[in-house]
Amino acid sequence: MAVEEPQTAVDRAASDLEQSEMVESVVQWAQRAEVRRLRPAVVLPMDEVMDVQPGLTRQRYGGAPGASGVGRSTVRTRSVAVDGQRLRRRYGAAMPVDESDAQDQARRSTEFFGPLVPGKLGCVFDHAAPDLVVGHIDVTADLIAGTGFLFAPAVIALADTCAAIGCGANVPEGASFTTVELKSNFLSSARVGERVVCRCTPVHLGRQIHVWDAVVENQTTERTMALFRCTQMVLHPR
Repeated sequence: MAVEEPQTAVDRAASDLEQSEMVESVVQWAQRAEVRRLRPAVVLPMDEVMDVQPGLTRQRYGGAPGASGVGRSTVRTRSVAVDGQRLRRRYGAAMPVDESDAQDQARRSTEFFGPLVPGKLGCVFDHAAPDLVVGHIDVTADLIAGTGFLFAPAVIALADTCAAIGCGANVPEGASFTTVELKSNFLSSARVGERVVCRCTPVHLGRQIHVWDAVVENQTTERTMALFRCTQMVLHPR
């Protein structure tokens, strides 16, 4: 019977131990990955996001529904490297997110655009915050096309102006912006006496490019009217 050399036995034992440790490491890694996959995203009020540490970024936007379909602004966060000071500078100083302040800003926006094209097309704004802008049109006879339905340009004006209000709240002080691309898919329309509501939220807020999405609904019939996307270029001061 062959007798195994002592050094060979030691090497084999060390190899078995190393393989066992590797298997244990793989199992632990898989368990941690599963925990991360199942961990729910954190939803914070906007005023708390102002004070978060670097490493949080905005991924989805929206408002908790209230009596009018507009609520306190919230943000879904995940661990992505973003400078915390930039978050506070971008979202904290430009516009308030308190519901009453957002309504006041919306009222001022309505007054500003009143004598301009959006106002002449009936656009009224109900909520204006950096992460959510809501406006509406009450359809009147002078907004009806020859087809008997609301003019499409009125819908575009409502959605585009909501995006402009939101974009203006997120550009640095002294900067401006301009629309470089927009599109809309129309799914239905509205008639005289019906109310059209637009909810507009940011998809991307970069240093040079902002992208905003809007969903336009016929509040009277509860049907989606249009899906709108707008791209804005930020014009920094020279």
